[in-house]
Amino acid sequence: DMFQGSLLSTVSQGRPVVAAMNATGFDAMAVGNHDFDWGLEVLQKQADQAAFPFLSANLFDTQTDDQPDGVKPYIIIDKQGVKIGIIGLVTTETLEITPPEDLAGLDIRDPVRVLKELVPQVRRQGAEVIIVLSHLGCKVSDEELVGEAIELVEVVPDIDALLTAHDHGVLNGEVDGVPVTQAGYNGRAAARIRLLYSQEQDRVIKSLTTVTNLIPADLAADPEIKAIIDGYTPEIQEARNEVIGKNLYDLHHDRYQVSSLGSLISDVIREATASDIAFMNGGGVRTDLTSGNVTVEKVWSIVPFDNTLVTLEMTGEEILQVLEYGIKNETFGSVQFSGLKVWYDAAQPAGKRVTRVTLADNTPLEADRSYQVVTNNYLAGGFDGYTMFTEAGPQVNTRVVLRDLLIDHIKAVGTIEFQGDTRFVEGEG
Repeated sequence: DMFQGSLLSTVSQGRPVVAAMNATGFDAMAVGNHDFDWGLEVLQKQADQAAFPFLSANLFDTQTDDQPDGVKPYIIIDKQGVKIGIIGLVTTETLEITPPEDLAGLDIRDPVRVLKELVPQVRRQGAEVIIVLSHLGCKVSDEELVGEAIELVEVVPDIDALLTAHDHGVLNGEVDGVPVTQAGYNGRAAARIRLLYSQEQDRVIKSLTTVTNLIPADLAADPEIKAIIDGYTPEIQEARNEVIGKNLYDLHHDRYQVSSLGSLISDVIREATASDIAFMNGGGVRTDLTSGNVTVEKVWSIVPFDNTLVTLEMTGEEILQVLEYGIKNETFGSVQFSGLKVWYDAAQPAGKRVTRVTLADNTPLEADRSYQVVTNNYLAGGFDGYTMFTEAGPQVNTRVVLRDLLIDHIKAVGTIEFQGDTRFVEGEG
């Protein structure tokens, strides 16, 4: 997920990021789900530009039954006289959360099965240490590391270190003696794994992991990296710095909660389409909107994806299903909504946690009544498990890009005065 999320990278399709990674001296990169956002052809151009390999052992071209051009399953490098095998993996969730057209001709296979077969092969080719560089999720639950990545360690023997991603957490620990790290997101942390390898015993005998938070205000720009960024900047300088309005209050976003910023964006798309109800996925909003001037670049960082608005008819019962599934969804993040007031009791069993729902005018949501709903094309396509959208009434893709609508809205209102409200109430309704 190296290339998505900023105006500079999006406009130039990741070229300045690759240039900065080349200058930094990366040895390898695992392919992430968002690295398919511009399609395989762009990913291959990025790989051609890179001075390091893109890795994904479980990504296959369906025609050749091998990795697609520009992607390798693993590499073996020599560090301090020790041969290190680095195996890349991408999450199978990519199949659920990436539009099919961006994965045309590609298959993502079970990482456990692929790794079981590959580790012995890499050992036979001389690797003395095996590092799994994975874009697979990992979280802390009840003081234990859990998630798709952890199954690798529990089931596949002979791994010396595991790097995880995808869930944006900052964590480090051990599972069955294997060091595991995750370094946050957007370069906001750096993970380090130190391995003590014994040539006499022909194995890693000790490890130490650390994760350091990186605070931009405390960091000095590296001259070489700054020069690279500055070289790509002129083509978008005027656009990125354009002030389009002002924001009076800090609006925060946590993808796993109903947030003030998610609520604002949902309000904007509902009002723009004159819909009764609006839904946004928590992962479609990427950062906070702080108080002060709002620039075009800031909006791009908040909603970097080229999602369009889709309208459709849904019954009250289908809307309730969206809420039950989406609120505080621990896998994909919490659904954001507008036009509703929702009472939610986490103590109730799954499927019964939404205890009361009214429309914005305080009238009850009626199970058999149809409502006009607006969402983005990502949710409308059933991604993140929201199959209730694909099973509902006919869809109309307005072709209106969410990011463009948000920019136009801020320009029109001039000053954003929203600071959150009580549309989401935790507790009995």
